[in-house]
Amino acid sequence: MPEFLLNNFAEFLKVSEYYGSVMETKDSRFTGKTVGVFPIVRGKVEVVEQIIEKYNLDWQNVTAYADHYHDRFLLQKVGLPVAVNPDEKLKALAEHNNWRIEYFDI
Repeated sequence: MPEFLLNNFAEFLKVSEYYGSVMETKDSRFTGKTVGVFPIVRGKVEVVEQIIEKYNLDWQNVTAYADHYHDRFLLQKVGLPVAVNPDEKLKALAEHNNWRIEYFDI
């Protein structure tokens, strides 16, 4: 999610630290490009690596929740991967790896 939108959720939920995509601007207008790591697919792993390094954490003590197969790279790195309302490809991967699978009504 773009950081400027994520900021609204963070304020509402009283979350002090969050990571989203940073949108490039020129002359106070969005260019349609992003700046830095784009937190999707392997980019999520890069962002979480930065957090792990910042707080001196261990991948084995990290839990990640995901609903899409694109998040497989992150789920494969953490100690407790959880597939939540997974798409079919993620569900198959989770079952193959004996990952926890949760379903919630939305």
